[in-house]
Amino acid sequence: MADKRLATAFPIGWAVLFWALSVAVLTVPGIPDDLYGPVMSLLYVPVAVLAGMLSRRKRLDTGSRRAWLCLCVGFSSVVIGAAMDNALSAVFAVVGSIGGVVGLLAFPSAGRAAGRRGTRTLDALIAFTGAFMACWTFIVVPRWNELTPSDDRVGQIVVLCLSFTILAVAVGVLVGRPAPHVARTVRTFALGMVVLTGVGFVVDVLRITGPWMPVVLSARGIGCVLFTVAAVDQLAGVRWQEPGEPATSPGPAPRAARLSPATMAPYGFVVIGYLVLIWKTFEGSSGVMLNGLVVLATIATLLVTVRQGSVLVHSARLQAALHFQAHHDELTGAMNRRALFAETNRLAGTPYSALVIDVDHFKGINDTFGHNAGDEALRAIVGVIRGRLRATDLLCRLGGDEFAVVLPGVGTGGAASLAADLQAGCRSSTVSAPVTLSLSIGIAAGHRDPDGLDAVLTRADEALYEAKRAGRGCHRVYPGEPAPMEPLLHTR
Repeated sequence: MADKRLATAFPIGWAVLFWALSVAVLTVPGIPDDLYGPVMSLLYVPVAVLAGMLSRRKRLDTGSRRAWLCLCVGFSSVVIGAAMDNALSAVFAVVGSIGGVVGLLAFPSAGRAAGRRGTRTLDALIAFTGAFMACWTFIVVPRWNELTPSDDRVGQIVVLCLSFTILAVAVGVLVGRPAPHVARTVRTFALGMVVLTGVGFVVDVLRITGPWMPVVLSARGIGCVLFTVAAVDQLAGVRWQEPGEPATSPGPAPRAARLSPATMAPYGFVVIGYLVLIWKTFEGSSGVMLNGLVVLATIATLLVTVRQGSVLVHSARLQAALHFQAHHDELTGAMNRRALFAETNRLAGTPYSALVIDVDHFKGINDTFGHNAGDEALRAIVGVIRGRLRATDLLCRLGGDEFAVVLPGVGTGGAASLAADLQAGCRSSTVSAPVTLSLSIGIAAGHRDPDGLDAVLTRADEALYEAKRAGRGCHRVYPGEPAPMEPLLHTR
């Protein structure tokens, strides 16, 4: 425990020391302005080192390792760029910003199902576009009008927009739903990004200089310390993990769906953006401001349209999947009893035959070779049956090892031919367990029955018991059934 506390406290102490030294150096009177960047870059050194260590930890999940690798590249680029005094420093700063954004977004999130990834990305883009409309109106355009070409107008505006983008991503991650096993780490890191980038954004907007710089440096130092705390928290959790313990936690059971504030937030930002556009239009604004707002409003509208389209597609797929689950057996993919009765009712008086199929000695397969072998045997039998049915025939798993087949337009003669074919096919099929699959089958006709499928299956079940009493592995037709309408069943 003492080693764990020491290893946890050392990097945090290192970050605090770097922060204190940076503030002390930069507050000394007469320090040249060109030293601010290199000294401030020292704050990122502990985070870059820890992120590099975490990117190589095999016990971490792949998503977390990729996130830490991006963060390592990002913070290393910031350190290198701050130490340079040429055009490449801006390139390294941009790479560092991209690395921080991609790293934050790369951490695993809770419930990130394939059907929801695109929707959440669109939500984030919609929220960002709406918020940027306000930023464009009240910050970017006024700053552009204040600057002159000699002030590196383009460079300052790019830095301003980049800072806003990083801040928006950090806030989104902070209020989002990271995976349970990285939630504390991700939220701590996102909070540090909000503090660091938020302070930088305020400094750029308000042009803070002079006596306020120690406060600004202290706030940035707090952000870097939070980065270090997040990295140490992840590193300590992995280092002292038991060898047999999984790297990730499954987390709590999913909660019931509800309309959360995070779901409505993108639309709220879009409403704010459109209100700003309406206000500036009635105010008589023109030029860069109005043109930019129109472009952003168009982008927001397109994103909302695409988002709604993706929701419709996802809902259609979900409904199809739920319909299939409600009407089919999960193990074999055959219809369940409810679906079989519903489909048979649509035959509307069409003559048919029904087969009730039972797997011989199935309990012995389960008891001797295990339930996995039993499941494999059931899937193999369903495969044999499906391969011999027409597109109009119906296959149902009644339960356990019992199946039913309905053959529209086929008499008991054709059904008996199919039964013999199924029995031969199952005997020749192979599974991993050293067993020979055998079927007992009962057959009954349904074209004259006034009581529907239930009565037909009851008669077929009685014929099935006759087949079992005859020694199993054979088929029987219910006594008194009419002559077959069709001598053979033509398979697909």
